[in-house]
Amino acid sequence: MPLFGQPAAVDGGGAVDARRIQAAVSNRERLLGQLARLAEQADAYDPQFGELSLQLATAYNALGRTDEALQAYRRALHLLRINHGLDSVRQLPVLEAMYAINSENIRTAGARQNLEAMLRVHRQNERATDADLGEILERIGRWHLAAYHFEVDKDGLAHLVAANSALTEALEMASSGYDYPLHRALSMVNYSLSRAAGEESVRETDQNKALALEGLITQSYRRGKERLRQGLERARATGDIEQQVRATLLYGDWEQLFDRRQAARQLYFQAWNLAENLNENNLLRLSFDNPHQLPDFRIDEYGFVDPATATVPVAATFDVSPAGVSRNVFIAPDASANKLARRTALRTIRSATYRPAIVDGRLVERVGVQQVVIVNL
Repeated sequence: MPLFGQPAAVDGGGAVDARRIQAAVSNRERLLGQLARLAEQADAYDPQFGELSLQLATAYNALGRTDEALQAYRRALHLLRINHGLDSVRQLPVLEAMYAINSENIRTAGARQNLEAMLRVHRQNERATDADLGEILERIGRWHLAAYHFEVDKDGLAHLVAANSALTEALEMASSGYDYPLHRALSMVNYSLSRAAGEESVRETDQNKALALEGLITQSYRRGKERLRQGLERARATGDIEQQVRATLLYGDWEQLFDRRQAARQLYFQAWNLAENLNENNLLRLSFDNPHQLPDFRIDEYGFVDPATATVPVAATFDVSPAGVSRNVFIAPDASANKLARRTALRTIRSATYRPAIVDGRLVERVGVQQVVIVNL
């Protein structure tokens, strides 16, 4: 099952720096001694306990002892709330550090709690701006989207509902301009909801929840299209050609995913014509020369990996028709990829939708497209 997190960083291609570890051990022992002495002299809620706990958490984290690090961070967080208030902004760096540990060590429940605690602090803090709230809401929404996409737990559809709520609120807070990543994330939520109609998790026992969920799913196409149209209007208002190209392509991709190919073609041509105004070496302009797999969900944006699950890269070669359909898929025999991995890669490519290449204002077939499919075993 794909999970999330990045493995702990190591030096020298895997050789751990012994001197750094020894320094962390010495630092930990010094801090434990200071805490013991402070316990004999000061009140249990003395702010110094919080400061030393933060330093101790850092030392434990450097040693890879994440349980002790989180315990020390929790103590520091508790003392910060006692001494500075339940919603003090001083706790935000601590929550960020806890979130990093939980994310890197595949603690999904903890990571989610950290993000929600950060949101609560921003909501309750008088100095918080819409930009502050919008940023954390977008992080929460993208986290839930990735959690659904990579199946980090059994919450399934609940992640999509949470992602839709957070990202919608973030979009409402965006005062002006065009936020391409936010619109793209929302379009992926709506597309995922549209595909969720057959999931077992749709069957809610609570009638009100069932009706609300049914509404989210049945209206996902219309709602997603309307948001993309509004996004395109925002992009046009900026006068920025690149933003307009991105917004138009995203709108076209939406229609392509729903097999409305004529509407998608018109939008792709509009985007191509706009891109002609960009520098001839502009990467966005050059991107039209090759097809692109849809939906455009890239694992590297979210850092989701599963260190406990074997991943096999499978090289494939295939053609993409002017309609965005893969043909003549060839999976080369590879000693590192077993039959199951090759079959999975073949099925992935055959079932995918593609944005076709455009050359000289025409949709064209691309022969010999190469792609590496990452298969989780």
